[in-house]
Amino acid sequence: MKTEIECRTYSVREAAQVLGIGSSYAYLVIERGEIPALRIGGRILVPKAALDEMLENPSMVRGRSTPRRKP
Repeated sequence: MKTEIECRTYSVREAAQVLGIGSSYAYLVIERGEIPALRIGGRILVPKAALDEMLENPSMVRGRSTPRRKP
């Protein structure tokens, strides 16, 4: 009998898809600390719980919580 394990992290690419942004931009905002991430060896993983919390409470995001509007 095989036990199914629930994955508790996203890859950067998966997190980018959830957020609706490109992978390159996801790497940039992770580097800035705007998206919480773990570095394990050569991998960067985004905890699902942290991403969900960030999306539910935009004020937690470092930097701006709302996009700028062009004049």
